[in-house]
Amino acid sequence: IAEGIGMICMYHLICLYAGNLGELKTELAKVKVSLGSPPLCCLKLCSSLVPATQKFFTVVWCLVLQLPALQITLGLITVTAWYNENSGSSVMGDTNSKAMIIIGILLSLSFPVAVYGICLLDSALQKYYKGSRNVMFKFTLFKAIIGLQKIQTLIFTAAGGDVKSYG
Repeated sequence: IAEGIGMICMYHLICLYAGNLGELKTELAKVKVSLGSPPLCCLKLCSSLVPATQKFFTVVWCLVLQLPALQITLGLITVTAWYNENSGSSVMGDTNSKAMIIIGILLSLSFPVAVYGICLLDSALQKYYKGSRNVMFKFTLFKAIIGLQKIQTLIFTAAGGDVKSYG
């Protein structure tokens, strides 16, 4: 859930660096944004530029907001399945079942979608930043911390029962 909350904070940070979006609406409607932002750079080849309208910002907000919503929902499903499995009334089978694999895949795909939303927002608002703001450096550090957290989780999972994970 920390990644989702961090994405929402990054969204608001970028918007604050650009200033009041309400005042910029008329100027932003003239801005054209390429959909070929990382991690979907391949869209640059097959798509045209889209205007940064209110609908664009709503879609970007939904791309970012889906991460914490999906994390919370799938986390609750996972905890419920684990609890049912340990109480003997398992609905989804063991926690290595196909359902748990699908949940893992959905969570893995959700993060790049939110990153894509942040990259689209940055490319739309980049020229409106007040002062010297290195937003992408901050975002790169954020992604590095999340990456290290994922590696740490993999190490704890690989270690199995040998290492107790608290928190």
